[in-house]
Amino acid sequence: MQQKTKAIVLRTTKYGETSLICTLFTEMYGVQSYLMKGVRSVGVKSKTNRAGLLQIGSQLDVVVEHKPNKSLQSIKEFGVAYYYQQVQEQVVANTVALYAIELLLRLLPEASIQTDLFDFTEQFLQTLDATPPNEMGNYPIYFTLSCAAYLGYAIQGVYSEHTPFISISDATFTANNTGDASVLKKDGVILLSAIMQCTSMQSLLHVKSNSQTRKEVLDWMLLFLKQHTEHMHTMKSLAIIHSILH
Repeated sequence: MQQKTKAIVLRTTKYGETSLICTLFTEMYGVQSYLMKGVRSVGVKSKTNRAGLLQIGSQLDVVVEHKPNKSLQSIKEFGVAYYYQQVQEQVVANTVALYAIELLLRLLPEASIQTDLFDFTEQFLQTLDATPPNEMGNYPIYFTLSCAAYLGYAIQGVYSEHTPFISISDATFTANNTGDASVLKKDGVILLSAIMQCTSMQSLLHVKSNSQTRKEVLDWMLLFLKQHTEHMHTMKSLAIIHSILH
């Protein structure tokens, strides 16, 4: 049965002379791989290569032929659902978007339906697209925290004089310093707590931070996720994020 669903492009791989295998995060079926036949060839009428519509992070409307337990699904139609203004061209926006997409690839098990996380990611990318580059500094931390929460790894509590530390193993603010290498410094704990309390991306603008503290918090969050989920691996985009968001 054919079904229409929204999708976000996570990865593309060339297949044969004219086709692509695309890993998509779909609203209805979670992460799935699709064979996109002929998209790298030039159409007779349009004279365009449709592969250009399948850049990493692209938001699509697709019609798929979904068959459970099939490793490579079929796609019947696709079109752009949202046209970016800066995400795929402006350096800072593109770097943040690529970090977000890589994090999803690392965290999401294939075929796990995550509708709420899909909706959040869709809105995150659209808001990112409309944000001035100098206001994006806290976005990677916010996205990472949100992904962790949607996938069941939410950190509990807030920073206070009575709970000035975060336990990486218990995922909670605590009065006790564990004394190991995973301890986050005070400025990082305060920043993490402040971002956790933001209810929208717009409110992140009011959270003051600097590049060194953001680096420490993001590194800690990825270490936290690596400890709590078997799917987390090394993030290739991390070094670029740290160099761009200085």
